[in-house]
Amino acid sequence: MLYSTVSSHILKSIAEVEGFNTIDTLTGFKWLGNKSNELIQQNKHVIFAFEEAIGFMCDPYHVLDKDGISALAIGAEMCAYLQSIGRTLHEQLDEISLLYGYHINNNSYVICNKTDVMLRMFNRLRHFDRQQQQSDLTKEKKEPQVLVQYSNKLKSYLGADETDSSNSIDSNELFVYPKQLNNYQINSIRDLTVGIEADFRGNGTEKKPSLPCSSATQMITFYFDNGSEITIRASGTEPKIKWYSEIRKKRNHIEKAKQFTKLDHETFRQQAKQELDQLVEQVVQQFLQPKQNQLIQRETNTK
Repeated sequence: MLYSTVSSHILKSIAEVEGFNTIDTLTGFKWLGNKSNELIQQNKHVIFAFEEAIGFMCDPYHVLDKDGISALAIGAEMCAYLQSIGRTLHEQLDEISLLYGYHINNNSYVICNKTDVMLRMFNRLRHFDRQQQQSDLTKEKKEPQVLVQYSNKLKSYLGADETDSSNSIDSNELFVYPKQLNNYQINSIRDLTVGIEADFRGNGTEKKPSLPCSSATQMITFYFDNGSEITIRASGTEPKIKWYSEIRKKRNHIEKAKQFTKLDHETFRQQAKQELDQLVEQVVQQFLQPKQNQLIQRETNTK
């Protein structure tokens, strides 16, 4: 099964229990469809693919693209089966959550009409030591020092064919990322723009990401110690800076959890959602800096 990398990772969680393989791709069904076709040509059995923008590929051997007709048919079949065993869709969701974890998402965007502002924002995240040094210089001496952790200097793994002439990466340039956001520790990052995937835990490791990289696009993913991950990405078609986030929470004692009521499930979801929402708000304010960068927030984000 396949999913785009900014979509829910619930397929990966299901695969960990059920034993099938999952692959994530870049955003869009051109990536999901082409990868599925490649796997089929290798005699792999491709079952399903989806992306977060409500696109489902349920019949890859006939339609290598998102297809609402086959998705509707599969959905109707699922509803009929659940009705036959006396279970509602919401009850089935609770069952899935108990087995594979509760997956909560918070996806949205801000509008950025100036390309130079967008590039400066991403550049700041890749040279986080510089912004901290600048902050230290402007602080009054009476202010208490704020501890900010950032990574070692990392080198890009981009190949020559992955560097866009309009936004080339200096082969000698070194990159430094934040390792902490207030009370949240950042365990690792993946930057598909400069070709770096780094784990900050222990002695630290770094490598080139498995997904395609290009300096022509802006996309950084942060993996946090509470099980959340947040991808910040500049849209390729609109003046938007988007974020895609997810937190996964799993019950420790499934047998006991099977006796939970609908209210128990909903309370647990709301607690996870609140934790994710608080983290996203800090990422938006600290990393995107909407006021300083004069970004236009969605009405739903400002309420």
